[in-house]
Amino acid sequence: MGRKEELGDLIAAFGRRVHEEHPNPKRVGCPGRPVLTRLANQPEGFQADSILDHVKQCAACLDELGELRVSSKRSQRG
Repeated sequence: MGRKEELGDLIAAFGRRVHEEHPNPKRVGCPGRPVLTRLANQPEGFQADSILDHVKQCAACLDELGELRVSSKRSQRG
């Protein structure tokens, strides 16, 4: 197994754990789509540790951020 596969497995395991322990279906305390969009589009310039801490413990935000990142990558290609 190569590094890319190992990283993929690690990310998947993290996602499963967040979904099991922090589903947050009511989106309590979520920062909102505009903030997550900014994080997805400019991760290197993002300075809000509290938002990152929230995303690491909120399955709903983790999923939304993942979707926004995929969309961002697609739009950058085309």
